[in-house]
Amino acid sequence: MRHAPIGAAMLLSLGGCSWSTTTHDDAIPCDAPVQVTVVPGSPQRISWAPACGFKDLTIVDAAPSPSTPPAQWQISANSRLIVPGIEYGVVPRGVTGVYPPAPLASGRTYQLELTPIRAGAPPTRVTWTP
Repeated sequence: MRHAPIGAAMLLSLGGCSWSTTTHDDAIPCDAPVQVTVVPGSPQRISWAPACGFKDLTIVDAAPSPSTPPAQWQISANSRLIVPGIEYGVVPRGVTGVYPPAPLASGRTYQLELTPIRAGAPPTRVTWTP
């Protein structure tokens, strides 16, 4: 896995523990807020710590207009949880695409929401501007 130099990633939310890697097959469900990082580039890469799995990942425009789609991109766990290391627009194996990816505009603010599997567990919500 290639890592961006320190400072190249935008830290978005606090609450995680240690960084580690996981796969879809050994992921434990997330049931608390996590520390999210969006690494700039093409495509942007979305990660979080601790390394655990979510039910849904949704990206919306933080200041929607009537012509804004309901989601910029949304994926949902199917046979596997959504784990860190997601590339924007790429649907991982075992995950279902709900809304196809829309281009992200530079300078526009977006909200990322990670929804846990366990009912009642708080989602993680962060905003960032590419």
